[in-house]
Amino acid sequence: MIGQRDYYSRLASAIGNRINSTILKFGYTVGKDGSVVKNTEIRAIVENLISDHPEPLPDGLPQRKIPEDTRHVLSEDYQMYDRFSLRVTDFDKQILDKVCSMDW
Repeated sequence: MIGQRDYYSRLASAIGNRINSTILKFGYTVGKDGSVVKNTEIRAIVENLISDHPEPLPDGLPQRKIPEDTRHVLSEDYQMYDRFSLRVTDFDKQILDKVCSMDW
């Protein structure tokens, strides 16, 4: 179970890095202030950027548009990240249950 948990954790981490790398190509450096997948404020900024109708961006951020095909890929990446993170959480619970059920 620990191996599977670590596997999904690595996949989730790689996706977060890929999202950050992709938005950097368009001049968005919001990832420098925290995780683009774990930090809710930063994630909201990126999800706004990739929405079909983004709201105006906070001051200091470039007002460039991310191409539609790239926005679609980023949206799918966030969905995959969420699935993998949920798997990690599920394995964490299973591991904890297993440890708690052991006789010491």
